[in-house]
Amino acid sequence: SVAKGKYAEALRLKSGVSLQALEPDTILTEQVTAEQVENCTIEGFTLLGGREDSHFAIWAESANLIIRKNAILNWHHAITLSTSKGLVEQNTISGSYRAGASTGVDVFSCKDVHIVNNEIIDNEGTAVIITDARGDIFVSGNLIARNTGNGIECVNATPKVKIQKNRITENEVGLSIVSGEPDIGTTSDAGQNTIHSNKRMEITNSGAKAILAQQNYWGTPKGPDPKRFEG
Repeated sequence: SVAKGKYAEALRLKSGVSLQALEPDTILTEQVTAEQVENCTIEGFTLLGGREDSHFAIWAESANLIIRKNAILNWHHAITLSTSKGLVEQNTISGSYRAGASTGVDVFSCKDVHIVNNEIIDNEGTAVIITDARGDIFVSGNLIARNTGNGIECVNATPKVKIQKNRITENEVGLSIVSGEPDIGTTSDAGQNTIHSNKRMEITNSGAKAILAQQNYWGTPKGPDPKRFEG
């Protein structure tokens, strides 16, 4: 456990370590790294960037960890998971500011990752990027709003990438499917996402496969507007 204060040391987690703030407004200003570790938790902190070298707030590689109830503010990349597993839950991610290149949550070559009940809002860039998923990836219950890039971007996604019960609004594009076939809702397994008022398109699909996005709410009882979809 970490006492209230402002800490300017870069932290590297070890297996079995829980990094937990004892009080609100416990501030970390340097990167937290989790590489080749198991059963780690980062909970309750304000991770505060804002400098030119504020590249990664949390970097995890070949790790299994929980990232919960943090405020991650003003970084180029808030949470990056590479070849990892874990839970990203109830965080607020805002103010990512490397325009065109920043991300809220970046998930690369991962499996068994749950991104649930977060607020990923007001970032200069894309809120969630999922690339080369190797297994189950669940994106559920998140507010993804007012990001200048895509709300969610999927690259080489399989149907094991499941996107449900999110509110995705006022981004440049709601969902961008670069390639692959994520699960955004079927007749037997409702998407239950609320996707509307994104600036350019609600969904774009640049891949070769048709994408189902059934049983979602599109901002009007009339259903989706075909002009708001591309691909």
